Amino acid sequence: MGDLKPMDFDFAEIGDLLRAIKANSNAPKAPPLSVVETIGLDRLGKPTCAALEVRGKCPHCCGGWTWEMDAGVSRTRRCPRCHGMRAHADRFNAARLPLEAHRVEREWREDIAPAGLARELAESLRAGGRGRIWWGAQGRGKSRRAMAVALHFLRLGGSVRWVSWSPLMYQLQEAVTHSKLNGEEPPSVALQVGGLLDAGLLVVDDIGDRVTPFRAELAEMLLGMRCDLKRPMVVTTNLDPRQLGATLGARVMSRMGAACALSEVTGIDLRGAA
Repeated sequence: MGDLKPMDFDFAEIGDLLRAIKANSNAPKAPPLSVVETIGLDRLGKPTCAALEVRGKCPHCCGGWTWEMDAGVSRTRRCPRCHGMRAHADRFNAARLPLEAHRVEREWREDIAPAGLARELAESLRAGGRGRIWWGAQGRGKSRRAMAVALHFLRLGGSVRWVSWSPLMYQLQEAVTHSKLNGEEPPSVALQVGGLLDAGLLVVDDIGDRVTPFRAELAEMLLGMRCDLKRPMVVTTNLDPRQLGATLGARVMSRMGAACALSEVTGIDLRGAA
C-alpha cells in the first residue's frame, strides 16, 4: 500500500471513473496494449533519437491508474498490469538512445561478441560494478556494445542517459554564446551538465582528440564528477589510452581508470563489411 494516495474526488467522480474503466474494457475491437518502436522528433520534426510508444488501451485501468477501497477510503494506485510497460517506455525515451538502438539486439553478431556480455555488464553496473571504456579503430562495434548495455540496464529498472561527445560540446558552447549575445551571464558547465550527473548510467559515445580549455573543463565537471560520485559510465572512443589521457587530462584519466575497465575492441571494420 506504500504507493497509494488519497483521492480528492467525490463518489460521483468515482462513478465516472468506474464507467470509464467499464467502457474501456467493453470497447469493441480495441487494439491490445503494446509497446511500439518509434522515432523521437525535435521541434522541427527532425528525427533525433530512438523512442518507444505505448499504444492501445489497458482493459484494467483508465490511463494507467485504477482505484480501490482501503478501510472505507477510496485510493488511487498505478495499474499493476500496464504500469511497468509505461514506466519502461518513459525510461527508454528519457535515455535518448541513437536511432539504431532499435536494431542492435536483432542484429547482434555472436562472432563479434557474445550477447550475454552486455547483459552481464549491465547487471554488474546496476550492482555498483566498474564501468567500461571501449577503445579501438572506428567501425569495430563499440557503440553497438554500449547500446546493448544501455538496453539491458533499462530493463533492469535503471535510468540511462546517452550523449555523443562532439554534439554535447557544440550544444553547451552554443548555450554560452547565446547568453553572451543577449548580455546574460553564461551558464556554468556544472549547471549545464547537472542532469547528466543524476542518470543511473551515463554513456559517452565517441570521445575525440580535439583539446580545448572548454572540453577540459567539461571532462572535469562531468566525467571526473561521476567518478567521484561512484556512478557508472560506459565510454567509447577511437583513441588509445595514451591519446585519451592527453585529451581528458591526467587527473580525469586517473579517476576514470579507477572507475572503468579499459577494453580494446578489435576485429574487422563492420561498416566496411556491411
